Amino acid sequence: MTLYQVLLLTVLTAPDLPRHYQRDETSVGPLYSWGWTEERRAELKTTIPAAVQRVAARLGKRTRQPFTTVLTPDGGEFRKAIKRFTHGYVVDDQVVGVALPGARLLVVRGGIPPGFNSFTETLQHEIAHLVLHEGRLETLPRWFDEGAAMWASGHRPRKDDDAHMSLLARAGGLYSLQALADEFPSGHRGRTSAYLQSFLLVSFLEEQVGASGLATLVERLTTDNFAELLAEITPYATAEFEKRFADWVATRYSLGWSLLGFINLWTVAALLALVAIARSLLRRRRLLRKMEQEERDEEELT
Repeated sequence: MTLYQVLLLTVLTAPDLPRHYQRDETSVGPLYSWGWTEERRAELKTTIPAAVQRVAARLGKRTRQPFTTVLTPDGGEFRKAIKRFTHGYVVDDQVVGVALPGARLLVVRGGIPPGFNSFTETLQHEIAHLVLHEGRLETLPRWFDEGAAMWASGHRPRKDDDAHMSLLARAGGLYSLQALADEFPSGHRGRTSAYLQSFLLVSFLEEQVGASGLATLVERLTTDNFAELLAEITPYATAEFEKRFADWVATRYSLGWSLLGFINLWTVAALLALVAIARSLLRRRRLLRKMEQEERDEEELT
């Protein structure tokens, strides 16, 4: 069983938490926290319900079932909590929030260092998973689950990410829908591309079928019936849809801009370093040639 399946299927009667956690009540369910200030807890009592309303409205779905939120103080306690709730599964150090729809549980870490996703986007992303799975008996395709959560959270890809996906589309390097249906690739690069492609897939779907069509997918989509629903709400078969999607991704950026998207401080520094090395080698070769010529001249004189 994959970690994704565990997150969907984990069921708890009540979260097993150390006594350090404080309990508050929100309009969408209990909130447990450890190491969070009283002011921050008070703020979250309104922030979390507002995020639920915002995400549910964007996805075109009503939500009625309460859920439990657990705010951990730091990364170490966050990973311990996930391991405890899922009976042994370990999440990567980079993960800052996890939703367990089967348990109606949201776990978010505190002490997020600079450079990680914003707390607000993480909160909305994980809440979106709870909204998407509420009342569902069957699983969603993984690409739709993650892509819709990113889309509903208001995610905005960076320009270099968009450029990367555009180049992949031009090179025929996008994943098929079937490849992303059950689990994402292992490895940071493959997983990152899978998440970005999933976000773009949902963005493209929303552009093609509108809010009502996307709401239909949110309500009725399962891992096995995407082809049927696609034919119902669009004139495309799956293969045609994937082709049009790849064309759409490829043309979001021109080839020139796609290549420029990879140029940043580090690539410029690397290029300058290569130029410096090349110039040093040329100077060394010239010096050696000059020394050899001087030696030959001296031999001729003697």
